[in-house]
Amino acid sequence: MFYIVQPDDYLNLIAWKLDVSVNQLLQFNPMVDNSPLYVGQRLFIPLPSFRAIVTYTVITGDTLDSIAKKFNATKQLIMELNYITTEVSPGQIIKIPTKL
Repeated sequence: MFYIVQPDDYLNLIAWKLDVSVNQLLQFNPMVDNSPLYVGQRLFIPLPSFRAIVTYTVITGDTLDSIAKKFNATKQLIMELNYITTEVSPGQIIKIPTKL
């Protein structure tokens, strides 16, 4: 199975979306170990499990930790996906990685 690299993709995000490890991606795609990813690049994926990205509007009382727990994601991945370096604010719309 193949995956086509999308805008804003990076190895950790692709690994998470496809439920594989970064090491598995590198093992099956050794050319990406020393080169940056580019949009349209085809990567071989060893497992057929997919995840999706949804949008979420932050409500009062939400924290990155509580949102991550609610969606079974990691705080770090949510921060990286949204280019967040601080806590979220009510009304803020963020992308959340989640299982399909």
